[in-house]
Amino acid sequence: MRQYVRSWINEWDLVRLDPSFLPQTQVIDIATDYREDTALESSADPREDDPARQDLTDSPATGSEEEVSGFQD
Repeated sequence: MRQYVRSWINEWDLVRLDPSFLPQTQVIDIATDYREDTALESSADPREDDPARQDLTDSPATGSEEEVSGFQD
């Protein structure tokens, strides 16, 4: 149904721009495949996907406990 509505709108628009034009829409069927493509999957760890982030440690906070919390006794 969608292809017919789209073709009608496209034809109407083309004729609106040039009334002497006679559009002839061709419709072809495209086979769809909804299977999962493992080649498109990314890893769960963003460091593996981004080479710039590979040097980061597992913990974003490094240093002494005082430096991490921002408080000193």
